[in-house]
Amino acid sequence: MIGSVMLLGTAAAAGLPGTAVETFSGSFTTAGVDLNGDGVPTATHGSGTGQGNLGKFTFDTISELNAVPVGIDTANCPGLQIELQYDVFSEINNYKGDLLFVRLDPGDMAYVCVSLESGEFTGVFDLSVVGGTGRFHGAAGRSFAEVTGGTVVLDASGNTVFGASTGSAMTEFE
Repeated sequence: MIGSVMLLGTAAAAGLPGTAVETFSGSFTTAGVDLNGDGVPTATHGSGTGQGNLGKFTFDTISELNAVPVGIDTANCPGLQIELQYDVFSEINNYKGDLLFVRLDPGDMAYVCVSLESGEFTGVFDLSVVGGTGRFHGAAGRSFAEVTGGTVVLDASGNTVFGASTGSAMTEFE
């Protein structure tokens, strides 16, 4: 399975810009735990770095895709691609000690489209900003990201062992 994707943001309530625009890159690997309760320990841990109008940051994610694909050639993933939706996604972004929290809440959207020809993937995320520490204390809003990735290495069972991704995000605050 494809693993983590990185999302970023800011908090207008703390006197920061109402919109953050950022780019990032990172990698992900199997975490060996079951976060969505389906009995299959296919969660992934991701980490990396990025930069945007708030400066440089690092991030860590933990996520798990639903083991049952939505389908092939869907509205979100046309052609020879398979659509997989996330059941769990949580992220912590670290801006020099100030932490920002982003997660998949009910009603949010997070999916990846995996090419059946190349194995590369794209991802689309519309997630909730749910607080933080320091300048992000009390942050709320939406984080939108688009991601591309590849270099996915699978084990004999088809589980993700390692992968890498890059992307961009825009976060808007309430």
